[in-house]
Amino acid sequence: LSVEVALLTRNVKIQGDESSELDSWGGHTMVAFGGIYRIENAEFYRMGQQGELSRYPIHFHISQHYGRQCYAKHNSIHHSFQRAVAIHGTSYVLVHNNVGFDIVGHMFFVETGMETYNILEFNLAVGAIPLLSGMLESDQEPSGFWTAAMNNVWRDNVAVTGSDGWYFQLPAHPISHSMDVYKDSICPKGDRIGEWSRNRCHHTSGTCIRVYLTWNPVVDPCNDQSGENPQILFNTTCWGVGRNCFEAMKMGSVHNHHM
Repeated sequence: LSVEVALLTRNVKIQGDESSELDSWGGHTMVAFGGIYRIENAEFYRMGQQGELSRYPIHFHISQHYGRQCYAKHNSIHHSFQRAVAIHGTSYVLVHNNVGFDIVGHMFFVETGMETYNILEFNLAVGAIPLLSGMLESDQEPSGFWTAAMNNVWRDNVAVTGSDGWYFQLPAHPISHSMDVYKDSICPKGDRIGEWSRNRCHHTSGTCIRVYLTWNPVVDPCNDQSGENPQILFNTTCWGVGRNCFEAMKMGSVHNHHM
């Protein structure tokens, strides 16, 4: 018998008030534009503002490489009205050993495609709940981990229940009008993965790893003719899923080793 065990309570608790239960409008925390955010061993309860952009329990917002000084470690996020941890326009953040439980929408969320070198490790995502309006269409089938950017580190994470474990929705260029400056230099659907190792998912109604539309890693991510750049996903454990362990609509040279 194999089970996932997590402690949701912490001595420090950050929460929305009781009235937030009525309108799904809780609290939120954010660091933006070069600020430093470090949080560990805290409990986030009744957080997130449903249907409102940028209002999540833990949100790293357009801090670019200042993410080197930021982390979220050993926290619990539960009964959230929208997401658990969101990384937007920020690189090098450490998201380590957090638990998300009973979360509306995609839970651990890498937002636009320009985020790189972030480390997501030892996180547990349990109980993603459909978000029916106001955000992404795919929030209606929420995943434990959602990303528009491949070049990050994913290791020793676990996704349980929800629709998909991992949902890779990779755009040709970052998903943001304010990011047009990067449209010729950042191309997620052709990018490499930073690292993928020892991730697990089980008892999802959909797929363990779902690639929506295309992932075609090439030597120069912005030049489809630059030659394939083979990628390996190491040691994925998958059982009890509703559809497949791995599913892609269109795939380049990507290989599952010891799935």
